[in-house]
Amino acid sequence: MQAGLTEGQKQGFLKFWKAQKQKIHEQLVKDALWGSRLKAFSWRIDVKTKSKHIRELNEPTAVLELDVANNGQVRAGRHCMHDRPGADAGGPPSSGVGYRQTDIVRFEMDAAQVRSMLEQLERIEAVMSQ
Repeated sequence: MQAGLTEGQKQGFLKFWKAQKQKIHEQLVKDALWGSRLKAFSWRIDVKTKSKHIRELNEPTAVLELDVANNGQVRAGRHCMHDRPGADAGGPPSSGVGYRQTDIVRFEMDAAQVRSMLEQLERIEAVMSQ
C-alpha cells in the first residue's frame, strides 16, 4: 500500500496553504531570529552648560536610546519591559506567553564618538551593499 495523501487531502492542504501562507512565513521568520534586534531608536542633543569645576562647558552630547527586542529571552541583570504584540497574544505579562522582552539601552556620546560610530556604520553599509 502506498502511503500518501488522497486527492481530497491534497486539495484541503493546498487551500489551507494558499490562505495561510503569509502568516506561516511571518511566524517562521519570527521564530528563526536567534538574537537581539533593534525595535526602536531615538536620540536628542544635550548641551552641558555648567559644572562644579568649570563655569561654562557648552559641550554638546548626543543622548541615544535603543529599544532592543531580544526574541523573548530574558537576560539576568537587565531592565526588561513587556509589550503586548497583536490580539492573538494570551496570558498575563508574568506568564511570558505571547510577550516579547525588550531592553532599553540609554547612553551618551560626544562629537568624536559620534564621528567614529558613523565611520563604522559606513563600513558596515559598504560591506552589506556588495
